[in-house]
Amino acid sequence: MKRVSIFVLTSLLFLLISHTGYAVAPTQKEFCLDAVACNSNPCSVNNGHRVRLKTRTDAKLLPNKEAYIIACVSGDGSSLPICTTGTTATDTIIYKKDVINEEMNKTPAPNWGYKFEGLFGADGVTSPNGAGKPANPVMVKSNGEIDILEWQDSTTNGKSRLWKALFLVDPSEGIGAEGAGVKQNDLDFDSAGRACVKISWDPWGRVFDAQTLEPVAGANVSLLYKNASGVFEDYTAAASLITKNNGKYEIVVPPGFYKIKIAAPLIIATDPADINSAYKSAYYEVYDGTPIEEVPGMIAHRDVAVKVTPPTHTPLGVEYFIESGAIGVTVSGTVTHPKSVVSINTIKSTELLKPESERVVFRNAVASATADRDGNFSVLVNQANLQRTNEFQEMVYNVSVTQVDLVTGNPIAKNSSGSVMSFISQFLGSLFHSVYGQTKTVTFSIPVMPTYISGYAYDAAGKVIPNAMVGLYLTFSNAPSYEVKADANGFFRITSKDIPTMPFDIKYTTPTGQVVTTSTSQFIAQNHKTNVVNKTSPFEYRDSSNAVITPLVVRPTSLAGNPGSKSGTTTGGSGTNPGVNPGSTTRSNPAVTQTLIVLILLILLLGGVGVGVMFYMKNKTPRPGTF
Repeated sequence: MKRVSIFVLTSLLFLLISHTGYAVAPTQKEFCLDAVACNSNPCSVNNGHRVRLKTRTDAKLLPNKEAYIIACVSGDGSSLPICTTGTTATDTIIYKKDVINEEMNKTPAPNWGYKFEGLFGADGVTSPNGAGKPANPVMVKSNGEIDILEWQDSTTNGKSRLWKALFLVDPSEGIGAEGAGVKQNDLDFDSAGRACVKISWDPWGRVFDAQTLEPVAGANVSLLYKNASGVFEDYTAAASLITKNNGKYEIVVPPGFYKIKIAAPLIIATDPADINSAYKSAYYEVYDGTPIEEVPGMIAHRDVAVKVTPPTHTPLGVEYFIESGAIGVTVSGTVTHPKSVVSINTIKSTELLKPESERVVFRNAVASATADRDGNFSVLVNQANLQRTNEFQEMVYNVSVTQVDLVTGNPIAKNSSGSVMSFISQFLGSLFHSVYGQTKTVTFSIPVMPTYISGYAYDAAGKVIPNAMVGLYLTFSNAPSYEVKADANGFFRITSKDIPTMPFDIKYTTPTGQVVTTSTSQFIAQNHKTNVVNKTSPFEYRDSSNAVITPLVVRPTSLAGNPGSKSGTTTGGSGTNPGVNPGSTTRSNPAVTQTLIVLILLILLLGGVGVGVMFYMKNKTPRPGTF
């Protein structure tokens, strides 16, 4: 009888624990795939909206497991990047949400007009799992590779994409890719967290103002084709396109000869004399009115200069990805205006405890890059080099994109002539007529991307939540990428290999079922003192035994030095900051300095003229008793 009683009590205790505990969700592991556009490469078909996917040689997948193929679309001013498996059914499994309709195509924003058109095997026709079977997920072979795949989709505004293989892994399993050059259960983020290949559906060209050289939005672009009689007539098989802020257009056509047509009031400038000679810095293969031959497997690119009255000044826009990896955090994407300067700015963690309107940027342009002629850019910040003191942790905060005057050159650098008289001439000229390509700047916030998470779970009132279930959620997802339970003191730790490489939020679920959501930056601000005491950093890399994998690069924390200095700033589309020199928040802007010099010279000039006039009037006034 005694044994029976003990058994009953033990069973009841087990049931009580199981019903009051937490069911840990599967861990989501992502690996970048190699992607090649099918517009000029050996795919099953020549299609401008299709890519061929395969396993990367430096990022082998989890062998003998099912992988969900996902496409991630770049973010913009209305949304961070968003990923999808292509269908509502599989998105509901992975993200617990109809991502395409609830996120991508949500109105009024972001309203990307995303359309999934298929995931196919190497033949480009049938499902990779066989005719009539669902395309997702696919099975990874024992060598850590998948068979060749083709993915096709579209958006209404030609956004960039990247592709990944996503796995749902039982947390109790070892999560390591055999043969991937990575130790089992250890450094997964080194392969999974590499920057992915990004592809934009290549435009057939861009429409730009022949004088300001800015992209033209709202241009109605269509084609004429050469019929069998050798006469050019309207090509009606494809609808005309209305360009957006980047001026890009794209029309898929069969082989043949074509001419470009743009609706009034715009007029195509085919005479080089009508186009500002500085256009070569940003545009190429400019349309001159001659027929264009479309050849199979090739893009017939043409930028089109148009006469615009009055001159065009198109709003500045940007689309981007944010990824973290073993080197740092990378912001990459495309700007509507070529040659724009992209800079990453930082903030102190203590500022994040203030209302947003009261926060002050700590340092401007800790890393920057100049976009290339197609508007593409990539900026890398080694977060391990950001400043850290007992009082604060420096963190990335926002990105500034500054438009460049394509006619006169980069406004941040010195004037091309380098002469004071040139500064005066330009300044005086701006007082009397509009200046083409005037500098504009847009700024957008970006989330902090920690690579190691250690600290306490806090509720909205700042109180510790004991025994909370902690989940990392991609910003567009209702399903956790990783979950762990905090201890009785509310403390928890998440190692580098379990942290997503794309933007995410942290959610705490209390024992009573309440959910508290906090941003990564807020978590770091709340737990800075804990990290200082424990001698840990949110930007270092630690394994499951809590040992440092990549030693933190120690930099001086003194604020002495060159204010606002930039390290590793480059042009040509990419930039890094391998070692940032500490500095103050102020930064000298050459354009402002030049303006001040001009103003001082004007004041001196006007003062001299005034003195001269006074002497003249004094000498001209007749003295008493004289004629």
